[in-house]
Amino acid sequence: GLSYADFSYSDIRLDRENCNWGERVNLTFRVTNKGNMEAWETALIFCAHENSSVFLPVKELQDFVRVHLVPGETQEITI
Repeated sequence: GLSYADFSYSDIRLDRENCNWGERVNLTFRVTNKGNMEAWETALIFCAHENSSVFLPVKELQDFVRVHLVPGETQEITI
């Protein structure tokens, strides 16, 4: 969307490589405001399913987080 700042994502990691249907996976990442103004960023978390025997969307929105950052600020998010 529209924003007055640029954001970068780094150190993206999962707490496990594989999971079974219904299990929760924690995603941790860092978001940095690289712009000159404070702003809000909304990080959208999508999931892709590998089981082709059941009809599921190619990508599915699983969660999101909204974070307010001042210029140069970095926050680590776990979702």
